[in-house]
Amino acid sequence: MPFNALGSQTHRDDFAVGFDRAEVRARIEALRRTTPSDEAIRDTYGLPVDWDLRAVRRSLRADVEWEAPLRRVLYRPFDWRFAYLATPICDRPRPGLLAQFSDTNLALGVGRQGLAVGGEWDLAIALDGPVDGNVFRRGGAQIFPLYLLPTPAEVEGGLFQPDERRVNLAPRFWDDIAGRTGLAPLETGRGDLSETFGPEDVIAYIYAVLSAPSYRGRYAGQLSDDFPRVPVTGDASLFADLATLGHRLIRIHTDPSTSAVPLPRFPIPGTNVVERGHPRFDEARPTGDGVEGGGGRSYLSADHPRTGLRGQFWEPVPADVWNFRIGGFHPVQEWLKDRRERALSGDEVDHHSRVIAAVAETLALMRSIDEVIHDRGGWPLVGS
Repeated sequence: MPFNALGSQTHRDDFAVGFDRAEVRARIEALRRTTPSDEAIRDTYGLPVDWDLRAVRRSLRADVEWEAPLRRVLYRPFDWRFAYLATPICDRPRPGLLAQFSDTNLALGVGRQGLAVGGEWDLAIALDGPVDGNVFRRGGAQIFPLYLLPTPAEVEGGLFQPDERRVNLAPRFWDDIAGRTGLAPLETGRGDLSETFGPEDVIAYIYAVLSAPSYRGRYAGQLSDDFPRVPVTGDASLFADLATLGHRLIRIHTDPSTSAVPLPRFPIPGTNVVERGHPRFDEARPTGDGVEGGGGRSYLSADHPRTGLRGQFWEPVPADVWNFRIGGFHPVQEWLKDRRERALSGDEVDHHSRVIAAVAETLALMRSIDEVIHDRGGWPLVGS
């Protein structure tokens, strides 16, 4: 993909990023007011002394569209937050990349040098909106949007219409797929995968290949110090099967609510506070606790006999779901860790339930990808 860029980097996430839009908006609005003083604002929000707060506040007051940069952002895998993605609040907003998400789009975030996070390479994630530069542990997420919107200069020069999208795929790669598979390329969208393929089928195929455990194992050496290389199969039916599985992965990774896996239960009422020392995983279900069910449990709190409050948990949470890693993060664990000592809203409880289901489906899809590849002869891919 010719155009790519790092995700946005605020360099002051504690101020510029929040769990909800109102939280971040209130901080920016506080800077726009003429009172309190710069010193009081700095103390309230713990802002660094070398940040020219007077100039920052003056700039924000002069901006009549100051709310526009407040965007929903993929901050960590399966963890969407809100961030103020414009200077002077955000040091590196990456406006060229942000512009690609002013309309519906898909993108892949890919990392290099898998050794930096240790373990099996897992530095690939699908996204459909703005993304934080540290979406992977230790950062380094290079974002590859599928479609490119024209720049203002290109529109003014008459090169493109304002809503004219181009495919961000190297022509050689695009032609290679058509030549090897015999499928006819479409300029946009998805094909029928029996006679045609589109750009969205290509990104789905790539995502499926990068998600295959057998690919990560076979090419571990190359993946440890460089960007991944994607082989193109010459088997049209294999391309179609992998693209179909890749589409499903992209769908649940950009919207966990679409997972087909049944949601885990969250059966114990309580404060929904993620307590210190939590989350905690219990692989074996306790007996005699009056709660029916089975499988592992993910606890956000402990029992409190004095008050009669029961520890709250999700169930079932299989061990492989609890330990699943993407981008160097364990999303089922770390989504909760980042919210320690906060009371989760009902929507947040529901979201985490859907993340657990989406991770379970991800693991099943990854196994299916490997099975499809194995049934067609394994690696290297047939016709590649």
